[in-house]
Formats: sequence, C-alpha cells, structure tokens
Amino acid sequence: MAKYKNKKKVMIVWAGTIPGKPFSVNHTYGSNGNSRFMYEEAKEYINTIQELAQYTYSGGIKKKGVWLSMDITFIFADKRIRDFHNCHKIIIDSLEGIIYENDYYIKELAMRMEYGDEFKTIVKVYE
Repeated sequence: MAKYKNKKKVMIVWAGTIPGKPFSVNHTYGSNGNSRFMYEEAKEYINTIQELAQYTYSGGIKKKGVWLSMDITFIFADKRIRDFHNCHKIIIDSLEGIIYENDYYIKELAMRMEYGDEFKTIVKVYE
C-alpha cells in the first residue's frame, strides 16, 4: 500500500482488477504519415478500465484539492522481460473523470510487477 505522508488516516477510495495484458504508452499509439492514431486494442483496454470503474465506483468524482495516492500491481502470465514503467499512464488517464477530476491530484504512485496464472492489473486508489 502506498503511504501518503500528509494524511493520518488512509482510506481506500476505489479498488479494481483490470483483466488482460496492460498497454504501455509505447504500444498505445501508432503513426500514419503525419497523423497519430490509437490502436483498437488500446481503445478496448481503456473502455474496459472505464466500464469497470463506472460499474464499481459510486463515490462521486473527487474534486480539486483532494490528494490521492495510487497502488498498481501488474501481474504477467509469462516470464518475458518487460519494462512495465510506462503501463501506468493509460490506467491513470482512463480513471480521470470517473474517480478523480484531474490526475494532477495523484501525489503518490507505487507500482510493482508480479507473475501469475493470468494477465491482470490490480489498482487501488487511496485518499
């Protein structure tokens, strides 16, 4: 669990398990000449995150001035060597407007990688 230093009590705002292999920023966008586009698989992943959050979260959007911390665990089903450090951005952006008004208010982020039987990502947001 991420420990936000300026809070005496830590409360879980939202927790969810996102199925499937996470997308890094590097594998989200492609280019076609002078224009950039988002891959369909990345769009589906974003939709999955947003639908999960909308279905499971009922606390209302956290407004400006509410500082949050986030804990993300990426679980990979294969033993490939991965650079998972760019996978958090698409998750943080997908939750904006559902859990929080602006990802600026995420002041602490803890990430880890583990191996398991299936691809999934466990996300916890704390206030």
